[in-house]
Amino acid sequence: MAAEVSPARKWLRRLGALVVFGFNGAVAVAILIFGTTFLQQRASATPTVEAAPLPKVAVMRLDRSESYDLTRRFIGQVEATRSTDLAFERGGTVAEVLVEEGESVVAGEIVATLDIRSLEATIARHEATRRALESDRELAVLTLERTQKLEERGFAATQAFDEARLGLNSIIAGLAEVDASIASTRIDIEKSVLRAPFDATVGSRNIDDGSIAGAGQAVLSLLENRAPLVRVGLSPDRARGLSVGDTHLIVLDGQQLGGTLAHIRPDIDPATRTVPVLFELPPNTTAPFGQTVELVLTDTIAESGFWVPITALKEGQRGLWTVLAAADEGDLGVRVVTEAVEVIHLEDQRAFVRGTLTEETPILATGTHRVSAGQYIDIEG
Repeated sequence: MAAEVSPARKWLRRLGALVVFGFNGAVAVAILIFGTTFLQQRASATPTVEAAPLPKVAVMRLDRSESYDLTRRFIGQVEATRSTDLAFERGGTVAEVLVEEGESVVAGEIVATLDIRSLEATIARHEATRRALESDRELAVLTLERTQKLEERGFAATQAFDEARLGLNSIIAGLAEVDASIASTRIDIEKSVLRAPFDATVGSRNIDDGSIAGAGQAVLSLLENRAPLVRVGLSPDRARGLSVGDTHLIVLDGQQLGGTLAHIRPDIDPATRTVPVLFELPPNTTAPFGQTVELVLTDTIAESGFWVPITALKEGQRGLWTVLAAADEGDLGVRVVTEAVEVIHLEDQRAFVRGTLTEETPILATGTHRVSAGQYIDIEG
């Protein structure tokens, strides 16, 4: 049987356990406090590293503008000042076409002829008829004179005198009719010859020698040898803003020319719903007819804003654009800030904008990818 432990011994054992536990707890607490204090001191002893300003960032100053020029380009076409399709008024066999495509002709030059042998035969027939009528007229004159003398002496009836007089008048009318036929035939002969109405270049040759040409059928097309015109279609409002005689920029095959506004048509082209406008090019301008050109018109738009390089723009939220500006914060340095802008017009490598910008705030023209809003920078120069 185990010996019974006295109450006094139990108390001593409990007191000893408390002493041991208290010592260990105190040691643990002391270690925790010491470690925390050491870490705090070490952290406080480590120096804070701040980001250095980005060196030499280029900025630009803004100049406010109260307007900007809006340039618009319109497609036009070169055409001859005058052009015509030459045709015979009457049909017939083409005797000869005297010019080829691309040849130059002068006003009045013969370019084509018809076979006129049948017309010459018609004139010969009319002239023979005329000679017969002239003989009849001579006889009628003699008859009238004799009848008149007899009628005066009472040996001829008045009826005979009237018949002689009216017979002569009929022959005279017949002669006039023959003369008119001869003149008409001669006109047909003249019209069997095609002449150039003005100095021109032959555009196309549609009929060759020996062909049967119908009345009005185009034989040749001629294009006048003058400085060509440029035809451009403009909206009615845009056309009303132009004045005849003004000079505007025409770009022809990369060459810039001054085109003088010659005519503004009063009608609207039903195909394009535009007003045809004609410009005269400078003298001695050579250009293939039908070549495409550009009419350059510049309008001044009254709008307050700033010109900024496209490289200064950054895409913002909700379709807006921003630029990075340099804000001087005194002793703290120059800090990058964001300014919201609205792009009004783009031109080459610059944009006309308005927004929260001011003339006093310089912006970063390039290198916006190197910095961000809130960063401090050093301004170049």
